[in-house]
Amino acid sequence: MPVITYSLDLANLDNLQKEFLLSLNTVTSTINNVRIQRCILIHNSGSLGDIKYIGSLDNLSSIRTTIDMNITSTIWLTSLFLQQLPTLLHHPTNQTKVPSSTESSTDSTSTTTSSSSSTTLPTVIINISSLAAIKPMKSMLLYCLGKAARDMLFTGLAAEVENFTIQNTTIPIKTLNYAPGPMDTDMQAELFNSTTMDPEMQVIFKGLKTNNVYVPLVASAAKCARLIAENKYSSGSHIDYYDPEL
Repeated sequence: MPVITYSLDLANLDNLQKEFLLSLNTVTSTINNVRIQRCILIHNSGSLGDIKYIGSLDNLSSIRTTIDMNITSTIWLTSLFLQQLPTLLHHPTNQTKVPSSTESSTDSTSTTTSSSSSTTLPTVIINISSLAAIKPMKSMLLYCLGKAARDMLFTGLAAEVENFTIQNTTIPIKTLNYAPGPMDTDMQAELFNSTTMDPEMQVIFKGLKTNNVYVPLVASAAKCARLIAENKYSSGSHIDYYDPEL
């Protein structure tokens, strides 16, 4: 199965629908007429926003951009993705239609696996969550807000899609909020070097690097993949890397 990449600007909401459906066309045209067996949508992209106390925020445009990228784009892309599922799963894959600006139709990252036969494997929508979704972190509340809002979105969505039917087609769907643990990423570097972060929080994040207690990226990704493959989790759950195996 080829790996296909397509870049989207999640902060450009006006253009998101058209660009996302173009990305689907790129995928489906590459794999020709092979029917897609399963869709997995992973919401991984996000922004820290301004690392400041709420009382020190001074840029409304920056706040709006952070909310649009971390929350609004996630809602919009999830809706568009759900609208496209019958086309992706039950029709030749080269017929995804890119709508005009007056039509409604499909994230941060979506992946598909293909097969010539039908399947009852559930479509999965994964939100890459964080401890910040359930625990407030001083001077990082814009980030916490985005993570908490997305957790609630996919917890609620699990109930909405329990018996998901669209275009007379019933599709099994599950959602998962997966917190991957602290990892050595560019985001961690931004936190480590921040000059406006709460001092107590900065001690915590610097300690992660100094003591080298980051979770290996491959190990965290492997746990997420194992959760999906074993399919034992309850839809809408928040599961952390450090949680016991199911």
